Amino acid sequence: MKTFLNLLLSTVLLFFVSSCSSLIDTDPEVIEPEIEKIQCNTVDVCCFDLSDQPGDYNLKSKWEFVGYQEEKGTPFDNLSCLARIAEFALGGEDYDKITRVTLILSEKTSPLINCENYPLFYFKSFNKEINGCYDSNQSGEILFNFGSENVILTPSNNYTTLPMVDFEQKIENDLSNVEKYEIDHNKLYLFIKGENKKMVFIAFMDKKTTTS
Repeated sequence: MKTFLNLLLSTVLLFFVSSCSSLIDTDPEVIEPEIEKIQCNTVDVCCFDLSDQPGDYNLKSKWEFVGYQEEKGTPFDNLSCLARIAEFALGGEDYDKITRVTLILSEKTSPLINCENYPLFYFKSFNKEINGCYDSNQSGEILFNFGSENVILTPSNNYTTLPMVDFEQKIENDLSNVEKYEIDHNKLYLFIKGENKKMVFIAFMDKKTTTS
């Protein structure tokens, strides 16, 4: 009788240990939190689609300026947005004709003096056009070369507004002080010497407006 009780007790303990082991080894179901996607307001002239887009992006392309940013994922400064709002408001509030600040980095050699053997670049802001040349390498270094004679003023109705004056002065000065670049998916980052903020561009898409 004692032997039977011992056998029964051993069986019960073995079943209990087996059950506990099974519970421990089984990973609990992991429920991934839903990430709310922020939709770009189609009537916000300061809104850009900054999502990573697939593709093979090259430095020598056409880029659209977004704004100044300290770190990836942090908000952009308000200077670029104020300038864009001024352009939009005084330009007739036409969503199909919103000015897009663009940078073209070409493979062609620049015809400008002091730019021999260097590729050309073309920068178009709200009220200025800048022609020049640049030098870059695979280590991420880049320098833009242009003089005052290469800066063409193309004033619009908003030229004398304070946001526009500040924006145009800063962006011309910063472009001449860029020293490094980085490409991350469809975004180009230009690092300015002595500045914490960097200029952020997105790959230029063939669309009618800057909103998305």
